[in-house]
Amino acid sequence: MAKKKNVEEELLGKEPVSDVDNDGNSDLAVADVSVKEHAADEVGIAIKKDAEKESVEEDKRVYIPNLFVEDEDIIEIEVEVLFDYKDGKVFSVARKGLLSTAISEESLGLARVEYKAVFSPVNYDNLTMYRRAAQFYDPQSKTMVINRQTMRNVIFVNHLKEWNVPGRNGQVVKLDHDDENGTLTVECANRIFKAIPSLIDVIMTIFEQKLMTTLGTEN
Repeated sequence: MAKKKNVEEELLGKEPVSDVDNDGNSDLAVADVSVKEHAADEVGIAIKKDAEKESVEEDKRVYIPNLFVEDEDIIEIEVEVLFDYKDGKVFSVARKGLLSTAISEESLGLARVEYKAVFSPVNYDNLTMYRRAAQFYDPQSKTMVINRQTMRNVIFVNHLKEWNVPGRNGQVVKLDHDDENGTLTVECANRIFKAIPSLIDVIMTIFEQKLMTTLGTEN
């Protein structure tokens, strides 16, 4: 377990930036909220509504929601990157399918590529531990609050399992995991966090939207 602590200690050792505003309100990520009255994958619901309805025989329908996380479950995140194919400058990073297809990319000298990241899901026990690890005392509000960025980083290093994102040499940036607990090693985490902010932020935002909802059988 020592290596896992080293990764989290390095993340937690950085100076926390308070998410508390002048009114004492905390701007927390979806996964940071302690109690939620409503948890929904709004994007998934919208896609479901727009998709062509499949005819499912009455006796083949699944009537039991997936409310518990299994060890073999995965969550796949797909993003699209729009960039200048002459110099590699990135113009946009977004959830797959959100970028406009009306853009005349070729005439603008732009290209579009898709990348995938695979995470293990977060269960309630994991989330409780991560919330505790990301807490700090805020003297302004005189309460314990959760640092949003620390929370994201801890989840990222503990649950990212695969991806196909390349470095500048065109080769996929390798993920190195601790053999004992499966987290990214310190060296790997430092390497991954050198990515442009929009890439990690978009991937994590999509992942956060899935944390409070159940897994589909395709996962």
